[in-house]
Amino acid sequence: YSNLNSQTAVISQCPDRLDRVLDSLCWTGSTWPQVERVGSLTAALGQVINPPLGFDQLMPRELLISRTQAVIWEQCVPVLRRISTGNLLHAVCGLLAVCLSVQTSDCLLEKVASLALPAFTTPDHHDHLDIDTSIEVLAVLLSVITTSHSCSAPLALRILSSTLSGVKDLAEAQASRIIVQLWFTNGVTSRVLLCLTALSDHLFFTPEQTVLMKHQQGVGLQPDPWQCRTFFRVVQAGLRHRDGVSRRRALFLLKRCVSMCEELKVEVGVGDPESLFRWTPDQSLELRGFWEDYALVLETLEENQIHVVRPVLNRINRLVETAAANTEGRVLVDTSWLMCVYQRMFHSENKAVMKEGVNHLLELKILQRPDVASAFSQFVVGPFMEVLAESPLYHRSPGQVVGECPEIAVKLQKFMVMFFSSLPEKERGFVMLKLLQRLGSQHWCSVPLLFLSQALSHLPPAPLLRADGLNALRDVLRCTMITHQVLLRGATQCFLLHTALCLIHVSAVSLDEVLGFLANFRAEESLSRGTALWRELCDWLLANEGRFRPSDDSDGAVPETITAHCSRRLKTFLTVPASSDQTDAVPDPGEAEALARSLLLSVDLERIRRPRQNPEENGLERLFCPLLDVLRRISTSVYLPLRKTDNSLQLLLRLLQLLNTHPETGAMNDYDKVAEAVRNLLLGVVEPVQEFILRRLSGELQELCDVDRAALYLSVVLELVQTYSSVPGFISNLQNNYVPKLTTNCTRILTTPSDQVQKAVSMATLAALCELAQRGVFEPESDATTSLRSLTSFFCPPSSSSSSSSSSSSSSSSVGPDESPVLRDWGRVVAGFIRDQWACLLYLRAEAGGSFRAAVEAVALLPSDLVLPVLDFLSSTFPQCIWCFFLLQVALCEEVEEEVCVEAVCVCWKLVQALSSNAHDFWPALQAFIRLAFNHTALQMTPTQNPHLTTCTSQVSFIFYYFKMY
Repeated sequence: YSNLNSQTAVISQCPDRLDRVLDSLCWTGSTWPQVERVGSLTAALGQVINPPLGFDQLMPRELLISRTQAVIWEQCVPVLRRISTGNLLHAVCGLLAVCLSVQTSDCLLEKVASLALPAFTTPDHHDHLDIDTSIEVLAVLLSVITTSHSCSAPLALRILSSTLSGVKDLAEAQASRIIVQLWFTNGVTSRVLLCLTALSDHLFFTPEQTVLMKHQQGVGLQPDPWQCRTFFRVVQAGLRHRDGVSRRRALFLLKRCVSMCEELKVEVGVGDPESLFRWTPDQSLELRGFWEDYALVLETLEENQIHVVRPVLNRINRLVETAAANTEGRVLVDTSWLMCVYQRMFHSENKAVMKEGVNHLLELKILQRPDVASAFSQFVVGPFMEVLAESPLYHRSPGQVVGECPEIAVKLQKFMVMFFSSLPEKERGFVMLKLLQRLGSQHWCSVPLLFLSQALSHLPPAPLLRADGLNALRDVLRCTMITHQVLLRGATQCFLLHTALCLIHVSAVSLDEVLGFLANFRAEESLSRGTALWRELCDWLLANEGRFRPSDDSDGAVPETITAHCSRRLKTFLTVPASSDQTDAVPDPGEAEALARSLLLSVDLERIRRPRQNPEENGLERLFCPLLDVLRRISTSVYLPLRKTDNSLQLLLRLLQLLNTHPETGAMNDYDKVAEAVRNLLLGVVEPVQEFILRRLSGELQELCDVDRAALYLSVVLELVQTYSSVPGFISNLQNNYVPKLTTNCTRILTTPSDQVQKAVSMATLAALCELAQRGVFEPESDATTSLRSLTSFFCPPSSSSSSSSSSSSSSSSVGPDESPVLRDWGRVVAGFIRDQWACLLYLRAEAGGSFRAAVEAVALLPSDLVLPVLDFLSSTFPQCIWCFFLLQVALCEEVEEEVCVEAVCVCWKLVQALSSNAHDFWPALQAFIRLAFNHTALQMTPTQNPHLTTCTSQVSFIFYYFKMY
């Protein structure tokens, strides 16, 4: 649901199916939607209301109005009646704002307002919205009225009047939200500043006018804005405003206030510790100099040329010194005025000014004072984090070499250490939580997030992170970083894990929470067995064993060891009700991933605890006993629940995958011994697992959800082959018995009238077997190789392209638009079917010319995660096409022309770029592309033989060189 690019493509390319797309994102009024689902519906409606550039109106306006009103009353309102706070409330209000933007009729706005306004007059009534929900809804209504220039001025007045009258009776937190959400918005601030500027002559008097007013009206009736805290809040909001006119008006009011205080020689805010503005006559000279410099800095920042701005930046140091001065225990200048200067620099249109502001704040020594650090904490986790997300800040400075850390990143490391060390101890955990939540809720490019994570990893150990902190870090790993480039994402994961190990409050989190959190670190990118990070994690777990908070399902009487905890979790994982549905979908592999890593951590911890014992003597079989028991019975126990077999196979698969990762060269022997012991233990259940998978793949899988189950089975087979290919008995049985049987059964299903799911499963099975043969697992004269070579008669090379299309069309044509509610899943099945056909053709090596164009088309059409076999096929046949057509001037096929070869290079290069965030597929795709575009035959060509193809490869070569340099 969160892939907005996919939504845009679907909505723009399939305008005739908009109703179906929107229906799939809606929910019934009685259900509780996820935040992601609400966000997806909001984004989809936004694309329909404002189509992408180049597309006409996607839905007639009358139908669009009807559709959005249905969403308001059938989706938004039922949810709003049942919630009060949280992310879901903000998501639903965002959806409501999108729907109201289509039609801002007074009738509709009045109807929505009638749901929220009664909360301020009859708070105990149950027919209207909750008070917190009402505040959010009214904020949406005011925003719609303001942005659409609606004629609902009476409604806006009624909303503001009702909320203002309710402030005196509400709790302080709710009253504060009303003021911030409804009154102190950017639009209101601009209007308030306009009014104050127009009335400035009546607000700020000369000394003579002041004396006259004292005699005529009394001191109590004299307007004194400098005594009003709200006045200076408005001024500061104006100084930070995005609108230049509002900033100038705010600065004008501030200068008038300073001038009047100096002339009247009055004390302002001296006795009020929460006052934003202070003035005392005995410090008037120093204060006047401060405010003159302050006004000069802000006026200069309105310029965009850095050579104009830079000369006055030194005055900021004088402002800081004055703000840091503590005269007789009194702070004359509130630090919030400095934040206005920094925020103005952060918002500058000139990136050089923005960078100067960031550098200046990073070197701000005043933050070493606990009171100043505390005052700046919300600014650091708010506007400062927002500007740190700007990638241009991290460009290398002139003279820096490749691989050297940017200057601002080095300063950021020192700043984080200084800032958190200076914060009062009781505030550090809260500020760290807010900072991590900012990382998860804000868009971050890979480079800024990398260097910020590196800076956090330098913090000294301290108990700052509780369960909510781990959840915030999990959101960063699973959401913010999901589209980042592979290597940068891996480095960021390493920094964040080191940060977590230093900052976790051990007694405040349970082992379940810690081990579940560790599952978010990918083994192929960061947390792999045998690495320095893995060893650091093992040492940390050993040092803190027995100190974790007891889990909810444990008795808590005796501190639980990690081994005992993992054993209990394994039993729970494999405990499945006997009445579970036999047609369930495959379980989410996340739990198996977390448990597999926990088991291996437990085994490695036992090795560290008892280094002189053999791994078999450390209770290895006792730990894995529940899993081994299920796998031994998997092929003979017909009453074994399907979910139990799925769970056991998922866990077996993940264990083998983690064991087969290659650790670092140093200290490998101990890890190899443990891995070998676990492999030997699992070898005893290989035969029943193979028999079970053979039976299931030979025609038992008939439901649509079984396509994913077949993928699980085949992944287990491939991993077993990779793990035990050196075992003589295993490989002999595989070649002479297992593979021939499986090939025969799959061919029979494909050549006879069968269920479409069975055909898809059989084609996927043949593709997996051909992949094994492609790796050279089987001997050339073995029965396995002979049976696979016999597939040539099935995959007819001269018409492989047509057979591919006919087979795929038959797979998809069996289910019409109105025959199944899961029609969209069949598109994925058909794509997988085509992908598997190309995997078989790659092994059988069909003639290059007849299949080349079809392969290029398949690369352009298939999803990126299914296209690797086609890319391998192209890379293997591309040199043959070049040699025959371009060098010998003999065409293998009329379709293989120069344009097709150029298109092949371009399409494959786009594929590689699209896979840059997918560690599993990126490197194989890049290797296949290099074999395709930079093979020896292609490099022999001259521009005269084929100008277009040589130009294309030269452009790609330049991109490679550019990335190497930068």
